[in-house]
Amino acid sequence: MRSIGNLLIHQVDIQRSTSVDNGHGGFDEVYTSQAIVQARVNPVTAKDLSVLGKEESRVSHAVYFQPGTDVEIGDELVFDGRRFNVRVKQIQPSIPIYRKVMVEEIQEG
Repeated sequence: MRSIGNLLIHQVDIQRSTSVDNGHGGFDEVYTSQAIVQARVNPVTAKDLSVLGKEESRVSHAVYFQPGTDVEIGDELVFDGRRFNVRVKQIQPSIPIYRKVMVEEIQEG
């Protein structure tokens, strides 16, 4: 079976939102690290947008992982000091040798 392991050149921290007690009778939502995995982060292409069926989709990048990587809509991916929000959980490849999610870069400021 083919593998894309050699193409996964980036380390990505997958973070998931959890509720924590804020000490004042309420809760705050914080992102905590779930795993640091190898991935590939690429800018979104016109083909990606056409597959999504939305020309003005808010996605900015495609991220590729090994099959079975636990990543969900709403997770944040941290890569190279940048943060991305997972918008589309998976686009099915023709051969199941990778997992592809579409993300939106979170702009600071």
